[in-house]
Amino acid sequence: MKNVVMIDDRFTVAKCAPTAETVREAPAEGFKSVVNMRTENEK
Repeated sequence: MKNVVMIDDRFTVAKCAPTAETVREAPAEGFKSVVNMRTENEK
C-alpha cells in the first residue's frame, strides 16, 4: 500500500483514503482489517 506510515509491526496508517482497488489488494500485502475513521459529514 502506498502513502502509509507504519506505526509498528501490527498497525499502519494511510495518509489518504485508499481507493477501492487498494482495499482489494490489501490482503495480498498482509493487511487483515481496514478501519474507516471518516465522519458522516466528511466528503
